[in-house]
Amino acid sequence: MAPSLLQAPEQAVYHVNAGKIQDSKLDMSISHVNSATAHFHMSVLRKFDEIYYCLEHDPSQDDHTKATSLQTFLVLAESRYFQYLNLLSDFAEKLSHEDKFANIMPLPPWDVAMVFHAHCLNPHSFTADLTMSFENLLRVGIEFPLERLHTLIKIGTNSDTQSQRQWDEYHLKRGHATALVPYQLSHDLPNALSDSWKTFGIYTSCSSCNTETALGLSPFTTLRLGRKLLICPNCDTSFDTTQLPTDLVSASLRQRSFAAKMASDMFSGLDSLPNLDKATSRYRKFMFVDMDMDSECGIVPTLDIDLIWHTHQLFPVEYRRWCLENLNRYVNHDDTIEKSTLATGLNSTVDIWLEKYGEKYEIDYFSKPMDRVQADPPSTGYCEYSPLCWPGRTLSGHTCSNDDCHKLLIEKDQLLDCRYRCGKCSKADCHKANCHKVSMK
Repeated sequence: MAPSLLQAPEQAVYHVNAGKIQDSKLDMSISHVNSATAHFHMSVLRKFDEIYYCLEHDPSQDDHTKATSLQTFLVLAESRYFQYLNLLSDFAEKLSHEDKFANIMPLPPWDVAMVFHAHCLNPHSFTADLTMSFENLLRVGIEFPLERLHTLIKIGTNSDTQSQRQWDEYHLKRGHATALVPYQLSHDLPNALSDSWKTFGIYTSCSSCNTETALGLSPFTTLRLGRKLLICPNCDTSFDTTQLPTDLVSASLRQRSFAAKMASDMFSGLDSLPNLDKATSRYRKFMFVDMDMDSECGIVPTLDIDLIWHTHQLFPVEYRRWCLENLNRYVNHDDTIEKSTLATGLNSTVDIWLEKYGEKYEIDYFSKPMDRVQADPPSTGYCEYSPLCWPGRTLSGHTCSNDDCHKLLIEKDQLLDCRYRCGKCSKADCHKANCHKVSMK
C-alpha cells in the first residue's frame, strides 16, 4: 500500500523486541499527553507557519532570494537559541527547590521557539547536546513552554514582558549591544516582519578561551552554511560556528512541512477535543506496537499520531523517563529517513496494526475534504506528490497514476503555495479577496 496524505510519513520509530503489549498500559494516561497539550501545540504550529509563510512569500524577492532569506533567518535563530540556553542555564542556577522550572523559565522569542521546537523533536540529539553543555537544564526538567506560548497567542500578545526583561538583562550583563540582539525580531510577528532582522548581529564564543566575537549576520551566515571555521581574535584558535553538534537550521527546515499541514484547512478538523482524544489513544497504541522486523524498517505514524508523538517529545525529560520505564529503551524520532524506507515501514505498520488491534490503521476522522473541480477525492489513497493529488487527477502537469505516482520524489510541496491552503488557487493569485472563501463538504 502506498502512503496516503492522511499518513503523511515523515519519520519512523524503531521498536525491536519490545515484548508483549500489556492491555493495562494501553489504558494508562501519559503525563503531558492529552487533548489540551495537543491543542496548544497546534496553536503554536499555526504561529510558526505564519512566520515561515511571510519569509517564503515576500513579493519583493525572487524564489532564490526567498530561500536564502529563510536559511539566513534560521541561522540567526539558531545562534539566538544558544544564547537563550545560556540564559536558561543561568536562570536555573538561581532556582529554589520549591519552584517548578518550566512554569517560570523565561519564554523564548518566536524565532528561538521555532529552533527550540525542532531540537526537541530530535530527542537523542537534544539529550546529548544538553548533557554536553547545559546538563543543569535536564536536571531541572526543561520543557518546551507550549501552554504559555499558546496563552500569548490567545490573548493577542507578541511577547512576555518579564521574559523580555530577563533577555535584555542577560545581554547587558555580557556587554552585548542590545540593538544587535533584540528580544523579538519584530514587535508584531509575523505581521510586521520586515528586512530589519537582517541588520541584527551574532555573538559567538571561542571554544578554547571563551572570548566572544560579534559578527554581522551576513558574514556569519556565509561561515555557518559553508561550515567554515572562525578564527578567534584573542587566541587564534579556529572553531566551528555551529555552537551545538546538531544542525538546527536543517532540523527546523525539516519540520516546516509539518507546520504547514497542521495549519491547513484540510486538517483543521483534527483540532477538536473528541478527535485529539482519539489521536491520544491511538498514540498510546502506537508506542506499544510490538514489531519483529529488521532494522531497515520502522513503525510509521499517521498524521494524527505524529502530532501527539511530537507533543510528547516537547517534554523531553518526561519523554525519556516514560520511554525507559515503559519500553525499556529511549525511542528516537528520526526525521531524516528516506521516503522509500518510510513507505516500506508504513506498509508493515498497517498490517501489524490490524493484526494486533483488529482495526484499520488508516483513518480520516479528522480530515476536512474540499470541493474539487475534478473527480471527487477518495477518503484514502492520496498521492505523495501533493495533498491536492489523487489517482486520476492532473495537477501542474503531473497526472497521478496510482503506485507509479507514489515513487516520485518531488521537492516542491504544493501545500505551501496558497496562503489559505484552499487548493483552488495558484501562487500567483493566492491573495485574491475571494481565494479563501471556498465551500467545504
